[in-house]
Amino acid sequence: MIEVCPLAAHVYELAQSMNIDIQVVDTTQDAWKWKNVKRKTDRDDALKLARLSALGQLNLVHMPSLGVRQRQTLVAERTRCKNRNRDVLLQEERTWPLGKCVWTVRAMKDLNQTGQPLSDRSIDELWRGALHIELQRLDELTCLLQTVEVKLDEFAHHDWHTQLLESIPGVNPRTVQSS
Repeated sequence: MIEVCPLAAHVYELAQSMNIDIQVVDTTQDAWKWKNVKRKTDRDDALKLARLSALGQLNLVHMPSLGVRQRQTLVAERTRCKNRNRDVLLQEERTWPLGKCVWTVRAMKDLNQTGQPLSDRSIDELWRGALHIELQRLDELTCLLQTVEVKLDEFAHHDWHTQLLESIPGVNPRTVQSS
C-alpha cells in the first residue's frame, strides 16, 4: 500500500510491471488523521496504514491506466494552451467570445486569421506572432489527443472489463480504463 501522492501513478505502474499487488490509499479521511501526536514519522505512517488496512478502514483510490493518464495530461495542456490564447487577446484588449463558442470551426478560422507568423509582423504586432504559435500548439495538442483517444477506444473495444463498465449510463472509455 502507498499513500496517494504525485508519484503514486509511477510507483503503481512499476509495481504492476513486477506483478506486485499494490493499493493506493486516500489519506484525507477521518480515520487517517493524526490527533494529539508529538511525533509523526514515515514509520508511524506505515504502522497506521497497516492497522487501518487490517481493520478494513482504508479508502482506496482508483489508478487509471497509463493511456488514460496521458489523455488527462494532454487535456490539461490543451486547456492551458486555450487560456494562453485568451490571455494574448486580453493583453491586446481584443474581445473574443466566451465559453465553448470560441473553439468552433468558424471561430478558429477567424482566430487563425488574427494570428500570423512572427516573420510577417512589425514590432507593434508581435502579439499576432505569439497567438500564431499558441494556435499551432493547440492544433498539435488536438491531434495528439485524437491519437490517444483512438488508442483508448481500441483498447476498450477488446477489454471486457471496460465493456461491462461502459454499460453503466454516463460511463465511457475515458472514465473506465484501469488495466
